[in-house]
Amino acid sequence: MVDRVKGRVNRNFWLNQLPAFAWAAMIFLLSSFPTYRFPRVEIPGADKMMHVGLFFGLAFFTERALRLQNRVLPWAERSILLAVVLSFLYGLLDETHQMFVPTRAPDIVDAAADLGGGLLFALVAFAFRSSRKQTAS
Repeated sequence: MVDRVKGRVNRNFWLNQLPAFAWAAMIFLLSSFPTYRFPRVEIPGADKMMHVGLFFGLAFFTERALRLQNRVLPWAERSILLAVVLSFLYGLLDETHQMFVPTRAPDIVDAAADLGGGLLFALVAFAFRSSRKQTAS
């Protein structure tokens, strides 16, 4: 993005977008390793909790990137909803990617956990925004 007044690159735009892209890259990297590379965890549902946490983080950083950009205002106004949708779509792509990784396979329950992470973020974000609005008034 170019600052029209000064004619230079707006560094804030890229700094606001970078965390979302870095988080997505981390998820891609983690899902690129065969399962035997990870330690076994004997806690029931630990894998699903990991998916929820990773995609909560992705929705958080995606919402931040959408909210702080100033090029497409409808995206900023609907940043929470878009963050949930985009993080879920990325989760579906990640599950598809795992078809090509040794010892990995796509799993609909993992995709549901990915969506759960995005929805959990939305709940937290809506609660936080409504509490800020009540405090401001």
